[in-house]
Amino acid sequence: MLLVIMVAGMAGSMYIMTTGLVPAGPLQTPSFLVLKEVSSTHTTAPGYTYLNDSFFQVSTVSGAQQRWDGDGLSFQLWDRDGASLLLQGDLLPRVEGQEYLGIYQGSPSEPSIVAVWYVDIGGDNILSVGDTIQVRAASQDYHGAHFKLVGGGQMLSEAALT
Repeated sequence: MLLVIMVAGMAGSMYIMTTGLVPAGPLQTPSFLVLKEVSSTHTTAPGYTYLNDSFFQVSTVSGAQQRWDGDGLSFQLWDRDGASLLLQGDLLPRVEGQEYLGIYQGSPSEPSIVAVWYVDIGGDNILSVGDTIQVRAASQDYHGAHFKLVGGGQMLSEAALT
């Protein structure tokens, strides 16, 4: 009898000690994803000198769910040393039939207007494995640049342009 009372007492005090340690809802860890370059095109034809296209596919996703159409999903392009921000903006869906933004004459001294967008493979507006991000028409100023995907004020992933 005494043994049963001791076990019940220890179980009760263990319950009281651990109740405040367990969160009431599911944990929302920060999002993290891995971008893998799946394709790149290096164009050096007359009129398009030094233009590169880089395509990144989401290969791993963990943490809190991110929506493509949510607030705050943006990108940054930093120079190869990570010292200067070259370009930043909101990450928008790819417009069907549109490959590039603006006109680029191919002069090595003239930076291009880079088009950056995403393709939601599943069509569910949720950032998930298989979705792609495309960086199109990057002139030599962007070669070797660091592409950073930012959501909710934190960096979700980083990849280098080739």
